[in-house]
Amino acid sequence: MANITLTRDAQQTVTQDGTLQSYRFTVIASAPSAGIPTTIFLMTERPLNPLTGTTTTDFSGVCTPYDISTLPVDAPIPPDTRYRVDDIDVTYQNETDGDEAWESLQEDVLQLLKSIVAGDNLDIQDVVVIST
Repeated sequence: MANITLTRDAQQTVTQDGTLQSYRFTVIASAPSAGIPTTIFLMTERPLNPLTGTTTTDFSGVCTPYDISTLPVDAPIPPDTRYRVDDIDVTYQNETDGDEAWESLQEDVLQLLKSIVAGDNLDIQDVVVIST
């Protein structure tokens, strides 16, 4: 059995010039069982302004077991633009979308844990038939 704790902070409003623009919350992964990393969120860095070289980073989803075994933590290693983190900001247009995003995130993390456990339980065996 594998587990990890996801902590969602209270919803906040994002305003600009006194006008409501969107809502947001932060999720932090912590307290995993042995062998499970907290850096389970996949981020992708992309150019924001090619003329100045500035970049922005987007949350791309929950990592796969392969992502966990191959991607770096906290910053990409070029030429790959992907990396893993243990906390994300989720921004959405209305409270219903935020609740759906939270539920979807929990489901994706559950699937990740199931995949890790299934991979750990594989019994790989070579079967070779040699005949003359």
